[in-house]
Parts: sequence; structure tokens; C-alpha cells
Amino acid sequence: MNILDILHSELNQASHIQKITVEYVARLPDEDESETFPKENEQLATADASCYWIDWSNQLGSWVNPDGTDVRVLVREDARGLDPGELLLGFTSTLIGICLNLQGQIAIHANAVILNGEAVAFIGYSGAGKSTLSAFCASCGAAFVTDDVLVIDEQGYVQPGNPRIKLYPETGASLGLDASQETDYKIFYHPELHLGGTCQEKPIPIGKMYLLTEAEKDEIYIESVPPAQAVFDLLTHGYDVSRFISRNPRLFDAYIQIVNRLPVQRLVYPHDFDRLPEVYALLLQESQKP
Repeated sequence: MNILDILHSELNQASHIQKITVEYVARLPDEDESETFPKENEQLATADASCYWIDWSNQLGSWVNPDGTDVRVLVREDARGLDPGELLLGFTSTLIGICLNLQGQIAIHANAVILNGEAVAFIGYSGAGKSTLSAFCASCGAAFVTDDVLVIDEQGYVQPGNPRIKLYPETGASLGLDASQETDYKIFYHPELHLGGTCQEKPIPIGKMYLLTEAEKDEIYIESVPPAQAVFDLLTHGYDVSRFISRNPRLFDAYIQIVNRLPVQRLVYPHDFDRLPEVYALLLQESQKP
């Protein structure tokens, strides 16, 4: 698949994106040009100084218009020979999250599975263990909902994401998955084909939200997070929310409503594959509480 095909395939979660284009350029905008470059070059359908530059790497970036409906991806000419999948890995999730937030939807850097009939969300930075824990839960029978981009609507329902989980091959091997593909970057595993699980196809109510935290000691526990801190944490893990939330106060209110709807908790556990069964058992126990 080429870059444009991958973008269309990945960005289908952001259903209100109306236009996606890819352009190869000699150089990417630098910091001093980030507010004026699209206007001067009139490359976006709604080009003006309020467009957002998504600075992903020295080979790749994107302009997004103010309402998150028009995406123009710029790729440096010297990146033409790179594997499109490797080049875009992680970038598409960020792009989806930013577009959704610009559209006024809640999009958090998180994963979700289903336990006891409700979505359970795992929130955290890259490397926090979201995908690993989600993959383990799916292998134990929990239905998979989404990887990397958690979208919650006004009714408190989680929208299903693309049916794949990104894992490093060594992580896949530790979970008993095929890791024969030799690569230094994450690869896609299908929850049904590779984990023997199921994928949620319809929106489902959010039940629990956990901020993943690595334990300093050899212990596993869940603790509550004060509401004000919870709002801050959700905004921190929202895709670039701090850049444009001042222009959309309703989005800030939406994040507050999530915390008012259900408490956000902290899940603390050691990053040890052998302890994942205990973590899963604790999550099952908590999912049965009102």
C-alpha cells in the first residue's frame, strides 16, 4: 500500500475528514513558518494562519485546517524509498486524534477492551503498556474496542476503532504471538486472527478509566484520582488539546463531563509479563463493582 492508501484506511475513524492529500516536498516548514506557510502557499482548501502544523519527524508532517476536516500530509523527497508503514506508524493515530478533537469530539491517547459488558479504558503515554495490556486482555476473552485513539461521544459511549493492536515483535513473542517479522518498529496484530479474541463493532458505554502507572515496588493496586487532577490528566493525554482548546471551550467542558460521569482511577502494576494474569484478575474484579 502507498502512503495515501494507508492514510485513507487509517483515518476512516475520523469520519468527518473530507479531504486527504499527500505532497512530496524538498523541505518541511520550520518553526518560524508554522503559522504562515499554508496561507502563503494556498495549499489547503481553507488555508489561513489558523491551520495547525503537526510536526511529526524531520521527514513527515501535516497541515490540518481549523475544523479538522482537511488534512495535507507533507513528505520529504528523501523519504520516498522508506517503507510507508514504518514512516506513518504512530503518526496516523496522532492525526486521527487531533482531527477528532478539532471536530469537537473527545479523543484520548488510550486503548479499550470490554469487561463485564462495558468499555474499560487504559490511558497513558507511549510505552506505558496500553497495547500490551489490551492484547493480554483480548487473549483472555475480553473483546477489543480500540488501540491508541479512544473516542467517547456525548452519551458516554466509546466508538470502536480500527481492528488492530500495535506491538513490538518481542512483546508479541512474550504474549505467545508470531514474531517472525524482523523489524525494529511495531507491527499490527489482529485481535481475532492473532489473539483469538473478538472485536467490538458497535459503540459501547464507558465503564472504567485507568491511568496506567508502573509500580515502584512489586505491587499491584488501583487508587482513585481527584477530579481536578483527573481532568488535567485526560487533557494531557488528549491529542494536542492544549493547542486549540482555548478556541473551543465546549471541548474543555466535554472533558469535565467525562470525569463527572465516572471516576478516573490509577492502575499501578509492575511492567512484567508474568504479572499480567494478576492485573487482569484485578480488572475483572473491579469491573463487577457498580
